[in-house]
Amino acid sequence: MGLDRDLVGKLYAEKEYKVEKEAMVAYAQATNEYNPKLAGDSPEMASPMFGVVYLLPGLVDVFFDSELMKDANLGRMLHGGQDMRFSRPVRDRDVLKTRTKVESIEDWGTGELLTISFSTESQDGDPVMVGRGTFLFRGPPDPSKVMKKSGPTEIPKVLFEKTYHVDDDQTYRYAEASGDHNPLHVDREMAKAMGFPNVIVQGLCVMALAQQGIIDYGLDGEPARLLRLSVQFSKPVFPGDDLRCIAWEKGVYGEGGRRVLGFIMKSQRGEEVIREGIAELG
Repeated sequence: MGLDRDLVGKLYAEKEYKVEKEAMVAYAQATNEYNPKLAGDSPEMASPMFGVVYLLPGLVDVFFDSELMKDANLGRMLHGGQDMRFSRPVRDRDVLKTRTKVESIEDWGTGELLTISFSTESQDGDPVMVGRGTFLFRGPPDPSKVMKKSGPTEIPKVLFEKTYHVDDDQTYRYAEASGDHNPLHVDREMAKAMGFPNVIVQGLCVMALAQQGIIDYGLDGEPARLLRLSVQFSKPVFPGDDLRCIAWEKGVYGEGGRRVLGFIMKSQRGEEVIREGIAELG
């Protein structure tokens, strides 16, 4: 297989990121954010999903580790899921330090699933964010190996629904603001060569759109109260798509009796593009 499993457990060098207001504003604009606490000329704090920006340098170290990647093809990599737990808001002039680690490598149907864990601290040593991301490296088509398909999500009682439109230039704007220039998102010919009809929207951009509804309807517009956001990416999203976020109450559990919402996102084609969404609210 393409990934070197002897490197499971490898911890990468700490990466430092200096937060600037301009980067916070650019990320908000790239995700069509309108919350006044996160957007505008002088946001109070960075979008919680801005975490992907200061996380990226550590991920680059992983993805361009020639020993780990061996024969893996980055062009066939898809983001499987993301789980982010927030300890405090990020603000202009913060200096953040992030470490990444290869947590596991597993067989996954027709490919390999790489799980990367990460943790971020502030300049004062305070925890800021921890979590993990999963990345599927698709192998050549093999009729003997079939990916498991899940049925539609059962929703007990809808708490709220919100629809988002994906702009035609969304992937390009998001690439500039986030640093995610994977050719699948910005090169139509490459995307077609990989079997897609168009560039596909970054999964983390779709996750950031879902975050809007969680903050608006679950937290009364208070982004600092978002403690966790976790999703599984299940279907590709394309520019021009209309996405519907559907959320419901999952209950109260965990530290301090946190309120927890479940959510999915569906395209106008009826496909669940995000599954197993979880939001923990403070």
